[in-house]
Amino acid sequence: GRVYLAEATDTGQRVAVKLLASQQGSSGNSVERFRQEGQLASQISHPRCVFVYGADTDQGRPYIVMELMPGNTLKALVESRGPLPYLEAVQLILD
Repeated sequence: GRVYLAEATDTGQRVAVKLLASQQGSSGNSVERFRQEGQLASQISHPRCVFVYGADTDQGRPYIVMELMPGNTLKALVESRGPLPYLEAVQLILD
């Protein structure tokens, strides 16, 4: 899937919205796995996990709405700095 920055129209709160990739949307297995991901993620409560506000489907396309986490992605860090020393990479992944 892809994750987008969005803003709740009623509160103005910024959130992340994950959509199932359109080419996977036609596969019943992909849709079911995505639905299970949203359901399972909404049951997790941990400081290092995002809070899931909800998961649903709009016009046949499933989505997950979740807390927006500050900071950059690991991908962005590698693109800006180049390959990371393996100990630093492992620490970032574990964090």
